[in-house]
Amino acid sequence: MIHGYLSDPEDFGQLPKAMEHLYDEISMPLLPGHGPNADIHDFTMEKTIELVKEKYMELASRCDQIDVFGMSMGGALATWVAGNNPVNKLVLLAPANHYFSPKFGFRRVKYLFQATKETRAEEKKENPKVRVIPHFVDVFKKMLKNDTTAFKYAMSIYKDRLNFGSFRTLRKVVRYCNDNLQKISCPTLILWGYLDELVPLRSVEYCLECCTNENKELVIIPGVGHMMLRAENMEKAIEKIVAFLEENDGCQKTND
Repeated sequence: MIHGYLSDPEDFGQLPKAMEHLYDEISMPLLPGHGPNADIHDFTMEKTIELVKEKYMELASRCDQIDVFGMSMGGALATWVAGNNPVNKLVLLAPANHYFSPKFGFRRVKYLFQATKETRAEEKKENPKVRVIPHFVDVFKKMLKNDTTAFKYAMSIYKDRLNFGSFRTLRKVVRYCNDNLQKISCPTLILWGYLDELVPLRSVEYCLECCTNENKELVIIPGVGHMMLRAENMEKAIEKIVAFLEENDGCQKTND
């Protein structure tokens, strides 16, 4: 499980616990320069690629099958791993093979009004005189709460480490992954939040196109942003991932 830029394995929220019954081992390495006490100057493309490569080889030496998970920058790294090595299944969460979404603001406004309309229509069945404003405020508060939940942890640790040097390294890592990405042949599940602030839709569509397996799916989750598994009420998304892993007995858990 490969986490994202200026983050850590907490990116995956409750997912590791939800799927621990499927695996003999779950590996969640901390990328170079990441973690509360790490030196951000250790975050280089070379060290990052080398660590991911080493962790894959370690697992391959003792596991018959490997499922790979990646979040954000970790998603780009996961596509590179899956495209160049034997992988059983691939799960991508907002993979940042491309980044920054110019339509981010438009999508938020559109969702705000659409969700308000749907919520009001549902309640109007019981109360024909229901007002619009309370529903609008409620949807807005939920969006704001998810944003706060998602970014509070990351910003509390990494706000002083965000600089041009580390961002340039991010660009190098993503470019390396894309330049060296072969076709992905394993079953692939991609999840993306409709309100993603950083990763555009074209990034997840690109990853979907790179997968040649018939068993591939893109799930767009309404109402959540980039760090989706840190948001509230993500049980259905986690259930979707676990169901995908359980398909065709594709996981690696052995019975002792």
